[in-house]
Amino acid sequence: MNSKERVLKALNHCPTDRVPIALCFGWWLPQVEQSLREFFYLRAASTLNSVFNFDFYWVEPVYRGPALVKAPDGHRLGIFGTPEYSDTYSQEFWRPLASATSTAEIENYPWPQIDWLDVSSVTHFANLYQEYAIVAPNNWSPIFCQMADLCGYETALANLITEPKLTKALIEKISEWNCARWQKVLNAAPGLIDIAYVGDDVASQTGMLFRPELWRRYFKSVYAKQFQIAKSRGVKVMFHICGACRDIVPDLIDIGLDILMPLQLSAKGMDPVELKREFGNHLTFWGGVDVQNFLPYASPDEVRQEVRRLIDILGQDGGYVLSSSHNFQPDTPVENIVAMYDEAARYYPY
Repeated sequence: MNSKERVLKALNHCPTDRVPIALCFGWWLPQVEQSLREFFYLRAASTLNSVFNFDFYWVEPVYRGPALVKAPDGHRLGIFGTPEYSDTYSQEFWRPLASATSTAEIENYPWPQIDWLDVSSVTHFANLYQEYAIVAPNNWSPIFCQMADLCGYETALANLITEPKLTKALIEKISEWNCARWQKVLNAAPGLIDIAYVGDDVASQTGMLFRPELWRRYFKSVYAKQFQIAKSRGVKVMFHICGACRDIVPDLIDIGLDILMPLQLSAKGMDPVELKREFGNHLTFWGGVDVQNFLPYASPDEVRQEVRRLIDILGQDGGYVLSSSHNFQPDTPVENIVAMYDEAARYYPY
């Protein structure tokens, strides 16, 4: 079977010839990519997809809007007027709505326009790579984290309690953009996109960043609306959320989630056996191989053992995509990345 067939069978909890294999978010950190290219003597980074047997191809619209500028602190601004993330994951960023106190300020903010996105690339690449499972768009489009980028994390968290009107106004504007973006991207390649991707980091290592009741109050219904855009087109929904997110997994299932990624098993309450038993009939799990405490320090043989362990637990009856638990960092030995994907391509006991 080809990659698309393999992935679709796994997502529908059917037997496959092996587990689907993925690069966690579809892109490498530059330092890691360079190390791998040197290891394999490759000129083109795109060749890594074939080397590692990846089953997914990610597509993204191209920005064609006004020229992007820099913030007063020197960071390059993205389409929301917030600094784009760098390789260092720095949080010392310009927050343009940090001092907003009224819904009028939210309404009058220069929000991005959907006609700034050129989706011809989506159409082209979704057609070109149909032997792969197509994921779109290749950008996580969060709501809470976008609020935090606009206001600052402390302010965004406090506003959930102290400024409900301001919070709802922000959520409405961000969700409006996310929904329009999904509609435009999915309409650019009808019947060709297999997975719609979105996400939001609302959990830490030990639990939710705020009470699950607040997530249900503010975010569940708006994500339900966005999920429906994909579900109505027969497209699976993948949601990115790091950390100890177990408290809201039933809610995500309730509104139509198909794939939970990137499965950070080192977080509290994220035991793979329990997750598979409790949610395995409803979800496909994506990720699992820990980049935080395992991959940088393990031997290649230990990596292979962990890959087999996760496939044994999560891969039965489909419902698992083998990936790291987040982007590979430069402290992960190249040999461990190679061992991880090589073992995943070889091992399938079912």
